[in-house]
Amino acid sequence: MKSKDKLVSFFLYVALLIVSFIFLFPCLWIILASFSKSGTIYSFKGFFPQSFSFHSFKVLLTDTGLYNYPRWFINSLIISTFSCVLGTVLVILTAYAMSRFNFKGKKGLMKLTMVLGMFPSFMGMIAVYLLMTQFNLINRLWGLILIYSAAAPLGYLTQKGFFDTIPYSIDEAARIDGATSFQIFWHIHLPLSRPIITYTALTAFTWPWSEFI
Repeated sequence: MKSKDKLVSFFLYVALLIVSFIFLFPCLWIILASFSKSGTIYSFKGFFPQSFSFHSFKVLLTDTGLYNYPRWFINSLIISTFSCVLGTVLVILTAYAMSRFNFKGKKGLMKLTMVLGMFPSFMGMIAVYLLMTQFNLINRLWGLILIYSAAAPLGYLTQKGFFDTIPYSIDEAARIDGATSFQIFWHIHLPLSRPIITYTALTAFTWPWSEFI
């Protein structure tokens, strides 16, 4: 590398390290604050606690009189896990169908999903709530799991773009050998699509895990 390129790379890495520290510092501060002996950030003298303890975690996990946090944590874990599995399956199947098959109304359906994706999900919260009351799904974990899983396929465009990069010549060669559409999907496309499946599973898990509504 030329001296000029080395200098540019040096300042670029320095800038990235500074930005990384800026974003990492609040996370580090929150983690350290959770181990504060006082249990509150208002007793800090500066940015970091003066003494550390596991007392806050002990109270959080054992004292369920006011806040049943263990139950909340298990509920969130169940909802996120099942939503991840069902949502990933639905998204991958939707993206694969949109990418590898041609059918009537395909372009119109793609445009419709893009338009619907422009609106925030909470706009339909009242309508979804009324539907849940009709099906007796209020205050049931499966109600939330079905909502998250059913809404997941609307975000299939990223996965479709990945399937579009797989050459169609592979499909044609497999069909010449007598493979069915399902065999092509199961034995060829799924092994090649591990990166996008991993991405889909992570996003499908973190979406319900981090959503407050």
